[in-house]
Amino acid sequence: YSSPEIWEEVPYSYQSDLWSLGCLVYEMTAQRVPFDADNVYQLMKKITDGSYETLPKQYSIEIASLVQLLLNIDPEKRPGCAELLEMEFIKKIEKYLEQNYG
Repeated sequence: YSSPEIWEEVPYSYQSDLWSLGCLVYEMTAQRVPFDADNVYQLMKKITDGSYETLPKQYSIEIASLVQLLLNIDPEKRPGCAELLEMEFIKKIEKYLEQNYG
């Protein structure tokens, strides 16, 4: 799950890990990888362009928005961890987990 900045060989930060999180969320929901190609050059092009299919319609707008935020090709526009934890639907998931799994 290499981010665009890794493919472009520019300095990268933890924001690259958030790209990888976006890829994981995408794959868990869509049941396919967000970026797939016949060769490494096509793969690099798709990743650096941020070209992927939207999530299936059965998923909430919150999940689709989360993936879109995390897979932003500009690392500065990806949310940070604190920002993710402040998202209302993430707080609801956290509350549910606390109540049911303590």
